Amino acid sequence: MSIRVLLVCREGTSLQKYLDACKGQDARIDVASSFDDFYKAIVKTSYNGILIDMPTKIITLRNDKERVEVILELYPVARLTFNEKSGQLCVFYSNQITEGGTLDDFLTQHCRSFTERTIRSDRRRDIIFNVILSKTKNVSDENSERTVTMNISRGGCFIFSTGGWEVNNDAWFIIKELTDQTPIRGQVRWKVDWGNEMSIPGIGVQFKEINDCQLKEFCEKSNTQV
Repeated sequence: MSIRVLLVCREGTSLQKYLDACKGQDARIDVASSFDDFYKAIVKTSYNGILIDMPTKIITLRNDKERVEVILELYPVARLTFNEKSGQLCVFYSNQITEGGTLDDFLTQHCRSFTERTIRSDRRRDIIFNVILSKTKNVSDENSERTVTMNISRGGCFIFSTGGWEVNNDAWFIIKELTDQTPIRGQVRWKVDWGNEMSIPGIGVQFKEINDCQLKEFCEKSNTQV
């Protein structure tokens, strides 16, 4: 049975080299040249794996690095480099048996055994909620940060913060606009550190513990589909 793989690579010599290397495989290869194309593809289409050109990732995807890494954890992923001078194509992927891994090995041993999947699309909206944010369940003025959301989706929100968070940290917070003020537990899935780039610093939080009444009111106030 044919498999479907997404190749993330800008136009150029490397792209053609990767496509040529995949010829002869029973695989359909789709191409994304930017993060927007990458995200649209994996929301719309089921894939058995992802091939990603490392220069493309470094240059094109750098502003969404944390978010991209979270998505890549969901698929078999091979990272590719191509040296135009030597003509050498290098492939790196998890559980690689030898240093000289090939695209054939990756597609055959990893992608073919992986059940194709898409990711859920949660539409983000630029909405400000007032938030009391804490690193512990005891959300109080003494150990918390008064801040706001910058955007939200049904599955989580991006909260402005300069609090030195790490990916996978628990984040407890109260949304002041909600009737139920029970602390909501989220998990930091990506972050933007202050001063590292020309972006608003903060944390992308996925809801982990939020009761049904809170979620319903949250979606109603933000006009987000439940």
